[in-house]
Amino acid sequence: MIAEVWRRAALDFAHVSFAEHIAFYAAATVCWSRRRGVERVMASLFAVAFGTSAIALLSTPGARSAGFFAVALGLLFAREAQHPESVAAFATTPRPRLIAMAAIAGFGLAYPGAPPGLPALLFSPFGILLHPTLLVALALANSVEHTGRALHWTLAASGLLWSIAGAASEGLVHAPLIVASAWAVPLALGKGRRRLAEDRGPRSVREIRDRMYSRWTLLPGPRDPRSRPERVRGMRR
Repeated sequence: MIAEVWRRAALDFAHVSFAEHIAFYAAATVCWSRRRGVERVMASLFAVAFGTSAIALLSTPGARSAGFFAVALGLLFAREAQHPESVAAFATTPRPRLIAMAAIAGFGLAYPGAPPGLPALLFSPFGILLHPTLLVALALANSVEHTGRALHWTLAASGLLWSIAGAASEGLVHAPLIVASAWAVPLALGKGRRRLAEDRGPRSVREIRDRMYSRWTLLPGPRDPRSRPERVRGMRR
């Protein structure tokens, strides 16, 4: 399914790919639990992923041109880790886009090329080959609230270049990268749709009580003891 040169690089560096997968899953768990200030963590993760990809590709004859792209992308993510321009939030991202990008990222993490008999979700060439690493990076860039323009455009252009070139010789395996790269273009132009962030829930007993008494329903609800009629107050005096 993938060219012989890519297959050779994927098999030779399968142990590095396993470490990349474990690091990605651990970082994703930390970021999901924290929800804030995770831009540096994700940028650092992709800087390392493209760095290991550069090492693998530059050391594989026939894949060195892709290795130079991996070097450039790794440097961009390293710069992003030092001076974050992205906002890693998903509250305003439309749900259909989130679902589509999650599926694309899943395909990137289980990209064809794992050693026979080993699970693809742990040994696929993510962090080794340029295509799956670009795929996961683009899926994240298309999902978050904001991505730095230079980074987003570089990811989109690189994805279109390598996916179209690869589709001519390897077929539909590059279709998800074409979709993610094409989707990134209007988003990088600032034309992507956004949904309104959901109102935060009540965070105290007082807010819960205020919402309960202010909510209108057809059936009679609980009476607010704080707003008794003046007549009743006068009688109690």
